[in-house]
Amino acid sequence: MNLDVLDNPPAGCEAISRLASYSRSCPVHSPLDFFLDTTGISSDMFGADIYLPVKGNRMAVFGYVGLGYIGEALIEYCLHGFSVEKYLKDLLLTEGNRWR
Repeated sequence: MNLDVLDNPPAGCEAISRLASYSRSCPVHSPLDFFLDTTGISSDMFGADIYLPVKGNRMAVFGYVGLGYIGEALIEYCLHGFSVEKYLKDLLLTEGNRWR
């Protein structure tokens, strides 16, 4: 993950930055993984889901903080979809940086 990009999100990507920052503290299968899968971004970027194959049909348990960050990020994605996708590509696919 490119931390310079994480700390300086463009307008309309602040909630995504907060979700990504919070997700760094999760050991495995973070709220950001879930967000990327449910929006289809992980399939577009990586060619596969990140979170959903591991959990199968079980629903994630993130707690109210993680769910709040996911909710804010989903709203932001609805309002600024193209900007969010570009920001996530810059954040996760920067040369020398790999998500997870």
